[in-house]
Formats: sequence, structure tokens, C-alpha cells
Amino acid sequence: MVGGIYLADKYEQVPQNIELSRQYFTLASEQGSKLAKFALGYIAHDFEMTVRKPLKY
Repeated sequence: MVGGIYLADKYEQVPQNIELSRQYFTLASEQGSKLAKFALGYIAHDFEMTVRKPLKY
């Protein structure tokens, strides 16, 4: 998934961009990806420090 590259590139060649990562994961979750929904929860928990839902239903 493209969003994962912007979330954590283990080779550190791509700078971290949480907003861009969130956009890609949101698009994937709207298409039914459970992994993308999990990633959005991870972003909300680790980077936003909030308890609100990362997806709007």
C-alpha cells in the first residue's frame, strides 16, 4: 500500500508525511480494505494522540 511508504520507510529515503499517508489509507478503506482501516487507527492513536474515530461513517 502506498500509504505505508509515507508512514514508515525503513530505508529512510522517503520523508514521513502523515497527512499524505492518511489520504491514501482513507481511499483504500473506502474501497473496503481492512488493513487500511487498521492503519488509520494506528495513525490516529500514535500520531494524533486522540481517541476519536479515524473514519467517518
